[in-house]
Amino acid sequence: MNLSFRTLNSKAVRHAQRAYEHKGITYLPSWNEPGMYVGPGRPEQRLCYRDTTLMAAGATPVVCWLWKRSWTEEL
Repeated sequence: MNLSFRTLNSKAVRHAQRAYEHKGITYLPSWNEPGMYVGPGRPEQRLCYRDTTLMAAGATPVVCWLWKRSWTEEL
């Protein structure tokens, strides 16, 4: 494997992605479940919600700079 010093120290490319905030908690787009947003915590403990469920609960859409998910659209 040929990794240069520049490759190892380059910043990862990030994209503007839609996330949601509700009661001080940020829900980020899932890596592998399209349309799902995940809360903080360990995989076995974190809660996942659909965007429609978060919006119905009063969540606010926000923009976060994240690594590209295959199913999200760039803002």
